Amino acid sequence: MVGGAGGRVHFQHVPVVAVAVATVFILGIVLVSGRALIIGILAIIEKLRPDNAKLPEPPGVTVLIPAHNEESVIVQTVQSVLHSDLSNIRVIVVDDGSSDRTLELLESNFGKNGCVQIIHQVNRGKAAALNNALSHAHTAFVVTIDADTEIETDAIRKLLRHFSDPKVGAVAGNVKVGNRSRWLTRWQALEYITSQNMEKRAFDLLNCITVVPGALGAWRREAIEAAGGITADTVAEDADLTIAIRRLGLARHLR
Repeated sequence: MVGGAGGRVHFQHVPVVAVAVATVFILGIVLVSGRALIIGILAIIEKLRPDNAKLPEPPGVTVLIPAHNEESVIVQTVQSVLHSDLSNIRVIVVDDGSSDRTLELLESNFGKNGCVQIIHQVNRGKAAALNNALSHAHTAFVVTIDADTEIETDAIRKLLRHFSDPKVGAVAGNVKVGNRSRWLTRWQALEYITSQNMEKRAFDLLNCITVVPGALGAWRREAIEAAGGITADTVAEDADLTIAIRRLGLARHLR
């Protein structure tokens, strides 16, 4: 105890505070570790489940790509979609008021490609670009990807096979970080694997998927329309749409 003109300060309570703080930290570590363990176990169980999802014939599908100032990646993104192992596929790219060469590159590389439709609009945001693209799509299923997403040749087919279940309204893709040349991107890749893809597998087992990522997601068109379309109420339009579709009793993760 220390006395002074301003009063007295008692130190006998300091050990109690220290114990309380230490307890909170230990409890937090235990809870986080326990959560990670449970998520891991559920993800493994989901992975080991038999996968019988298969469409007799791949239906027509439209890939929607919103793009704003994506000149460095847009050509590779569209090309990766066109290299898909599905034949009945259409691509709609909406240039959302880009100020770089995005539109120019799209026109020069895909302007004469009958499978690619290029739309230009003034800058109105990603949600508006997706709604614009959706209004030009006429297929029962649509796939949304980001302008910097390169997909594997069998990705769209693997997404669509889950729609053989009429209760499935959306399918979340398995998104991975492609550029792992630096420590930062390697850590980001690890974060994607542990906190996104593993969680989605675990949540699929529990039927509680909360986000079908805009970076790679497949959607039943009628489910989007029933949910009120893609809104710009928040910056997470993919999460908003997923929750809206879940309220309709639909949604699923890619296994």
